Formats: sequence, C-alpha cells, structure tokens
Amino acid sequence: MSYPYYPQQMPDPAAVRSKDESDLNTLGILHYCWTGLLGCSGLGMVAYFIMIAGVVASTPSHGPHGAHDQEVVAGIMGVFGIIMGIVMIPMFVLHLLAGAGLRNRTRYVLILVMSGLACLSVPLGTGLGIMVYVQFDSVLGVFLHRERGYALATWGLVFAISPILVGLTQYPVARIAGRHSARAMLALGALLEGIALFILWPTSVLPVLVVSVVVVTLGEMILQPIAATVAAGLAPEQLRGSYEAVVGVAFAASWAPGVLAGLWLVGSGHGEVMLILALPISVLAALCFRTLPPCAA
Repeated sequence: MSYPYYPQQMPDPAAVRSKDESDLNTLGILHYCWTGLLGCSGLGMVAYFIMIAGVVASTPSHGPHGAHDQEVVAGIMGVFGIIMGIVMIPMFVLHLLAGAGLRNRTRYVLILVMSGLACLSVPLGTGLGIMVYVQFDSVLGVFLHRERGYALATWGLVFAISPILVGLTQYPVARIAGRHSARAMLALGALLEGIALFILWPTSVLPVLVVSVVVVTLGEMILQPIAATVAAGLAPEQLRGSYEAVVGVAFAASWAPGVLAGLWLVGSGHGEVMLILALPISVLAALCFRTLPPCAA
C-alpha cells in the first residue's frame, strides 16, 4: 500500500530573517531600558552614600573621640559612594553600547561579554545576599554586645528565634514563595535581609531587635532555596550540578569576606557602618535578580 507524498513545507527564509531582525531589535530596546534603570539606581546609590556621609558628619559628636570617629565613618561612606560611581558608570556605558550594537548588528564581542555577565545574576545576587546575611549570623551579636550593651545571653535567646522559625515555617514559606515569580521572590528575600539590619541602625531596643530577627529569617528562607532551584531550572540537564556548584561557590566566597569586613568594622568601633551598608548591598542583590531571563520567573 502506498501513501501519497507530501513535500515538507519549508519556512520562508524572508519570514525567518524578518523575525530574527524583530527579536534582535527587541533585545536592543530591552538593553536600553535596563541601561536607564541601571543609571537611575546607580545615581540613587551614590546619592545614598553621600547623604549618609553628610548626616554622619553633621551629627553632634559626643566623647573625646566622637569627632574623629564621625570623620572616619563619613569618609568610609564617601569612599563607598565614589567606588559605586566608578563601578556603575562603566556598566552603564557598556550596556548602552551593547544595546546600540544589537540595533546596528555590531560589537558582537561586547554583546557576548555583557550577555555572559547577565548570566551571573543568580550567583552574584546570592553572594551579595549572603554578605548581608552573615552580618546577622556572625557579626551582629558582637556588635550588640560591644556597642549597644546587650548581654550575650540575651542575644542568644533572641537569636534562637531564627532556627525555631526555620524549623516551623520553612516548608510553608517555600511553598507560598514557589507560587510567585522567582525573580520577585529572590529580590524580596534580599531586600528583607537588608531592611532587617538597617532598622537596627537608629535603635536596637529589644522589640525592634526581635522584629529584625524575624524579618531577616524570612528573607533567608525565601532567598537561599529559590536561588538553588532557579539555578537548577536554568541549567541544561547535563550541567545542572555545575550550575548549582557556581551558586555554592558564590555562597562560600561571600561568607568569609563578609564576616571579616563586618568584624573589622565592629572592632574598629564603626559597627553602625555595617548596618548602614546592609540596605544598599541588598538593593544591588535585588537588581541582580531582576535581570534573570523570563524563563526563570
């Protein structure tokens, strides 16, 4: 029995070329949009550090070393602002050039490099989030004891809230977070950790401290499991372990420097800087997660 032969319908090359052109133009527009967001956020971060430096410098000093300490803290914040500007301006320009390259079909190497940097959003955001979290885990107790007068036993009792919450609510929190956009949840987790530490800057009375512990624990329960899940979801099946290993490396590589920097600030009498920096670092982490591709959402 023979069947009639139907030649396979080949797509029209002109239609395929037209769709590719449209997709590249859309990517170029998205690069321009991201460049604008990056520029606005960069200016905001620089303004934040300069504002904090001005507030610290203008606050009346107390004690024999108060004026010197304020100058040091204001100088540190000013340096961070300058560093932020130095980092953000080249990124702004490079993204702008990559968008122009997509529109004009030029600068292929630059487009490839910027695309590769965008693929590092999960490990980079996770690393920044961990740098904030370790301040709570390993540094905050020392700061509260040295500079805010808390007894170590009191901090131990408050800190115990965190593992209890994780044990009781990690599963339902993960289930609820899994029903929403991964990009939004990762950004939310990072921001919660930064806000939890930042609210301790003006005051660390016991009720505020308890709220801070609860909020940072909630951020931890959202951020860490979803980051690993997203990395596995973005990876090809044969590279799933490698992708998760990169996130693990970001986790480990951020932990020790975060603890070292936090303890150095506390040991030098400038522990408040640790609390002030928590918020902008968490905002940077959230911005990293917002660059995830739609398939991760």
